[in-house]
Amino acid sequence: MDIGSLDFKPCKYRVNQCIFHIDGRDDYTLDPICLTEIFITKNFETMAFPYFEITITLPPSTYRDMRAVNTEVRCFLELQYADVPDRMNSAPNEDELQFKTFMQDTFYVFLPDNTPDMQDSFTEEYETAVDLKHDQMSVSDSMTTRLLLYNEEYLFRGRSIVNSVLQNATLMDAVVYIANKAKLQRLLISAPNNVKKYNQLIIPPISAIENICRLANDYGLHRAGTTVFFDFDRGYILDNINKCTAWETNEIRQVYIVSKQGTDGASPMKSGACTDASRKYYALNIEGGKASFSTGSMIVDQSTGTDVITVNSSTGEIHNVSSNAKTSETGGTAQVFVNEHGEDTSEALAYAAKTASRIAKAVFTNVPLDIFKPNKEFIFSFDSAKFANYMGSYHLVGYTAMLSMDGNMMVCQVSADFKGYD
Repeated sequence: MDIGSLDFKPCKYRVNQCIFHIDGRDDYTLDPICLTEIFITKNFETMAFPYFEITITLPPSTYRDMRAVNTEVRCFLELQYADVPDRMNSAPNEDELQFKTFMQDTFYVFLPDNTPDMQDSFTEEYETAVDLKHDQMSVSDSMTTRLLLYNEEYLFRGRSIVNSVLQNATLMDAVVYIANKAKLQRLLISAPNNVKKYNQLIIPPISAIENICRLANDYGLHRAGTTVFFDFDRGYILDNINKCTAWETNEIRQVYIVSKQGTDGASPMKSGACTDASRKYYALNIEGGKASFSTGSMIVDQSTGTDVITVNSSTGEIHNVSSNAKTSETGGTAQVFVNEHGEDTSEALAYAAKTASRIAKAVFTNVPLDIFKPNKEFIFSFDSAKFANYMGSYHLVGYTAMLSMDGNMMVCQVSADFKGYD
């Protein structure tokens, strides 16, 4: 791949629709300009759902209606993005842009404040006196608040209690059974390494998502460990190795991360992303000076150990696994685990230590967020020999994105974390 030939294009976002369904009254349509910030955090190692927060400004009367039925509020949100030509980067004309949909769904709204209005009569008298009608606001009479949004299907169905005993079943049989019982749809699943058929698999009375995680982690669904995450558009049950092992039809599976200098004289770096003409890969350009690399396994080795020793409590059998992670000269310490049930998962534990040998953090500006999916392979590629030790394949650990208003559209900055190995 010729980095010099890559044509990066920044993209910007707009809120096309934001409609609140409030129990007991008509829907309220928010003016898109009143949605001023969007904050998204996804950690594919420690979280099951995205943290999704929006900042909105709305009439006080509408906020009181939402607060009165705070558990019965839904938000339909359509968020779009478009590539912005350089000549339009500062003030894009929306009529000239070709928009794509990043998000279009109805979300459950978490509104923790349900305090009754203690000044009902005073508030009504004041709004009548200033001729402020219901669902209307003025510069001095408005309410700015933050709301948490969650995919209702995964949030509530994922917490469904599933309990059963399966006979002559594989782990994948059990995962499919749990997903069907909880009505979890749109799942992307990597082919399992563990295809053993068990005479009996006990599914205890815990939530569907907890059961899936338990089977994946305790029985070793994948040798390298398993990522279980339920995103905005689909759920993922993925092999943790540094390549794409499950994908949608025609999905681009690889993302190259490069560092290309700008040529316009205004910025040292070129922001945005580009898509290969044959749709074989995406490319992202790191924002200037905002990338860092570290060898986390050095710390892991000194604190807990990078090699793995597992002890089977039933048989007394001991299993030693070397992670081959990067350590200091005095390294080679080991973690000891007692395996009381399930299968020996020492390979997955060692793999987790190995991936800490190469940790990367990078910041990107004005990029499509749908590139940052946990099933993709991320490949760091640089022209400079100084970064030779950090080039190669990584998997996405998580990212944080902040979208904020810039004129009539939103700009985006993403801070992403990756792990890899030699």
